[in-house]
Amino acid sequence: MDGKEYKTVSLTKEEQIIDIKTKFGHNTLKVFDYGIQMTYSDAPLRIALEMGFISRPKQQIICIPARIMVEVFNPNKSANDEDELDAVI
Repeated sequence: MDGKEYKTVSLTKEEQIIDIKTKFGHNTLKVFDYGIQMTYSDAPLRIALEMGFISRPKQQIICIPARIMVEVFNPNKSANDEDELDAVI
């Protein structure tokens, strides 16, 4: 967020809600079914909501007005591992 890591979360089957409120805006992310999706944004154009559910390596959700980038990655990944179960917000 704004060039700094906000939080790392495990992408679990169970639902988790991540609510982010900053001077740049308000966004809500929902973790479920081993992936993540932005479910709320107060940005003028809510393009990040249209990016949908992500769960695969290197997939991203970006909200430019809020300065948020969510990316799926695996901190224990080997050179040939493409399965990802974590996200950086």
